[in-house]
Amino acid sequence: MSNTRAYRSKIGQLPFAFRNELNNRIRDGRTGSELLTHINTSKEFKALKRRTRSKPVNPQNLSDWRDSGYKDWLIDQDRTKHIREITEFSRSLVSQAGGKLASAGCDIIAGKILEGLSTVDEPTDELVKALVSLKKEETSARKLKLAQSQLALKEREFNLDRKRYQRSTCELFLKWFKNKAVSKIISSKSTNNDAKTEALGRHLFGEYWDDAPATAPKRKRSKG
Repeated sequence: MSNTRAYRSKIGQLPFAFRNELNNRIRDGRTGSELLTHINTSKEFKALKRRTRSKPVNPQNLSDWRDSGYKDWLIDQDRTKHIREITEFSRSLVSQAGGKLASAGCDIIAGKILEGLSTVDEPTDELVKALVSLKKEETSARKLKLAQSQLALKEREFNLDRKRYQRSTCELFLKWFKNKAVSKIISSKSTNNDAKTEALGRHLFGEYWDDAPATAPKRKRSKG
C-alpha cells in the first residue's frame, strides 16, 4: 500500500509500517476482535488518539478499511510480486550470460522494471540493484557496439585505401613499363639493383627523389 496515498479514516492516518503490518494480519485471516485489539492497544494508535482525540476503532471502521486501504494494498502486493518475478528473471539472464547481456535484452528487461516501478512507491533494494546493474550492462554494451562499429569503419577505410593503392601501383607500372627510358634502365645488365633503383627514382620523381644514400657510411675504427 502506498505511503503517499491519502486516507482520512482513523486506520488510514496510522503510520505506513503499522498499516502494512495490519494488512498482513488481515490477509493471514486474523479475526475482527483480534485486529481491533491489536489496533486500539498499539502505541501508534494511542499517539494518534492523543493528537486527534479519536475514539477507538470499531468494527465498522475496520470493515471500511477492508473495502478501501486493504484492497489497495492487495493490488500493490500483486504488482510488487510481478516486479520481483521480473527481477529474478533478469538475474537469471545475467547469470546465464556470464554477467553480460546484449543491449536489446537490457532494454527489454529494464523497460519492464521501469514499467513496474511506476506503480510501486517503495521498490525493494534488490529491485533497485537489479535495475542499476542492467543499466550498467546496457551502457557497456552500447559503448562496445559503438567501438566495434568505429573499428569496422576504419577497417573498411583501410581496405579501400589499400585497394586504391594497389590499383594505382599497377596502373603506374603498366604506364612506365611502356616507357623506353624505364625499360632501358630495368633491362640494363651493367648495373645492380641499387643503381637501377636510384636511376628509376630520378627518372620517375625528378627533383623530388631523395638521392641521399640509403645507408650511412661505415665508421672507421680508431686505432689505439
